[in-house]
Amino acid sequence: MHVCAALLVTICCGKALAQIPLVTGDEIAFERDWPAQATPFYRVVVRGDGKGSVSTAREAAGDAGTATEIHVSTATRDKLFAAGPVLTGPKGCETGNKRLAQTGKKTLTVRQDGKTMTCTFNYSDDKRMQEAVNTFGAIEATVDEGPKLAHLRRFDRLGLDAEIGSFTDAVKSGRAIELGNISEILRVLASDGELMERVRNRASDLLAMADAGK
Repeated sequence: MHVCAALLVTICCGKALAQIPLVTGDEIAFERDWPAQATPFYRVVVRGDGKGSVSTAREAAGDAGTATEIHVSTATRDKLFAAGPVLTGPKGCETGNKRLAQTGKKTLTVRQDGKTMTCTFNYSDDKRMQEAVNTFGAIEATVDEGPKLAHLRRFDRLGLDAEIGSFTDAVKSGRAIELGNISEILRVLASDGELMERVRNRASDLLAMADAGK
């Protein structure tokens, strides 16, 4: 009886949380810590107004100033916050097989309606959580691409062709999103007459996607 009552409260709380209108002060933050990757650590924060930041430096290191400010679409914001009820659900975040290979330590934290909920996991088989994890990763991938393109434009213009081609493929497959966060460098590439025409055309195509909210 007590177990059923507790489960009912948890489910009701999760539903209530999902239905509360988002405000600027609401926040969802995701961290991935995986030393084997090219980017060993990153943290993405998105607030209720769609603004946020991406950082690859741990706050404890005193490098908070290296965070890149971002803005995401309403659709992306809502997809991220949709994972919030999982934190208060009966299964929790770590719902996958404990024997699965490690894919990095992940921590999701939601601050909403005066409440703070957090969980740490390796893998979740909840579709809302999987979508949120993939979306956070796709946001970070785009922000990470901006400095790469700027660097290659200055120092390796042949390498820029291959890089922007790979990035275009990532965008088409959904592995990189919210292109508006790197629109500045895309405009520079699209208007640089000294670059290969193919690079300029790809930059123009990406910029059009950014303007369309991709």
